[in-house]
Amino acid sequence: SDRIDGMNERIGGMSDRIDGMNERIGGMSERIGGMSDRIGSMSEHIDSMNENITGMRGEMRDGFKSLPKEMAKELRDLLGGR
Repeated sequence: SDRIDGMNERIGGMSDRIDGMNERIGGMSERIGGMSDRIGSMSEHIDSMNENITGMRGEMRDGFKSLPKEMAKELRDLLGGR
């Protein structure tokens, strides 16, 4: 009976340790989930920034294409429309 009681106490102690480990694992899982959400949000933000940069590149490219025409017009205006 004493041996059985001792074994039951050890089993109870192991069960308590397992419960504690499960709680810590649950907490880690929640933190990992939060980090995953933040990474997803950052990824969306980076994608948006990439789209903006691509748009700005297109605007700059289009602006440079029309720049010689605009400069020629300004020079003509400065020279009295010749």
